[in-house]
Amino acid sequence: MTSHTMTGRAIQLIAAVGALLIGTSTFGNEHEDALLAAQEKMRATFSNAIVTDFRESPIPGIYEAHTVDKLIYYHPEKELLILGEIWTKDGRSLTAARRAELAAGLFDEIPTAHALVIGPENGKEIVEFTDPDCLYCRRYNAFAQEPGQIPIRRVVFFDTRAHPMAKPKAVHILCSRDQQQAFLDVYAGKEPARWNDCDQGRKQVAVHGVISQNAGVSVTPTLYVDRSPVLGFRRAVIEEALSSHGTSIAKKGD
Repeated sequence: MTSHTMTGRAIQLIAAVGALLIGTSTFGNEHEDALLAAQEKMRATFSNAIVTDFRESPIPGIYEAHTVDKLIYYHPEKELLILGEIWTKDGRSLTAARRAELAAGLFDEIPTAHALVIGPENGKEIVEFTDPDCLYCRRYNAFAQEPGQIPIRRVVFFDTRAHPMAKPKAVHILCSRDQQQAFLDVYAGKEPARWNDCDQGRKQVAVHGVISQNAGVSVTPTLYVDRSPVLGFRRAVIEEALSSHGTSIAKKGD
């Protein structure tokens, strides 16, 4: 998988800020060119990284790259990735502050109106990027169905890139009269006598695929719990979130 390019909105904002700082457009163009050159170099050197945001860091010459669940730093001249945090002299982590900002921003861009929603309306809402043939997705599903478990309202997107049968299984679920029961059956490993198929289901799976890629999903399940991404089935993290009050998800992205 290849990395995502920086959004045009971010490029325009950076150029505008540069022009305001010195009052010329030339500087803004040079500034933008340097930023794009650094991003392209990182993409060529570290081609497996899925970058959802790329910009200057607080340290000149070093750039900040966001990879869904991690914030890393890149030095283009040395072609080095730097893992760690930038702290201020008064003990504040600039890295932690940016991580929270980026996670919330990425969450806000997920068009949840296109999701399959299952579970009780008053349940804890979690956005879920999932694959019907993913072992850890099935373990998370079993966890969500455990007796006595806090109810979860699951806002589901199918990411079907990893397994050949994932797409027809996702289409089957979305074409079923009872989508929730079909979902639970497929994730429990049950095979129907006939796999459902319909144009609307295929179209919705295709939309889910685009949304998954735009969200930088590289691992299933990827869960958004209280607006922050959790990669993989991390039971302790999810249990802690379920024990607290969560943020309600409004439908967006019609």
